[in-house]
Amino acid sequence: MAAMNYVVTVQRPTAVTGLTTGHFTSANDFNLIIAKNTHFEIYIINSEGLKLVKDVCVYGKISAIKCFRLSNMNKDVLFIFTDKCHGMILDCRKTSNDQYEILTKCHGLLKDTGRQAVRQPLCTIDAKHGVILLRIFEGVIKLIYIKELSSKESSSKNLEAY
Repeated sequence: MAAMNYVVTVQRPTAVTGLTTGHFTSANDFNLIIAKNTHFEIYIINSEGLKLVKDVCVYGKISAIKCFRLSNMNKDVLFIFTDKCHGMILDCRKTSNDQYEILTKCHGLLKDTGRQAVRQPLCTIDAKHGVILLRIFEGVIKLIYIKELSSKESSSKNLEAY
């Protein structure tokens, strides 16, 4: 009988791989969102300091994380891009028992043909025109139109890139 090994990660990632700020949990609370490899932490910044409100695991390594607000919204949403070219737009909602719930607004596979970029993916968001620009591959810029997001929708849409 051959020997078998079982490998498991005991400690969560501690190295910061990305961060963003914005009004993600509510229109009044200012948040610091820290990406740590396969999960992200949401903090509220106030006069007493930082308060951790939610730790969220993501299936994949986070390559880019950005907070933005469209003109038809009253608080920010979060765009996350993983190393396997999955993109998602997340929203945060406070539940009745003072907990926070993360909702997926859009998600999709943004993979394309071409040579993978040597550097980390570049991401910028133009909230005024409702466009996300991604440079994932050498010589290719992805455009993602996000005009149709509304904070009242409960269903998740497919994220399409051009």
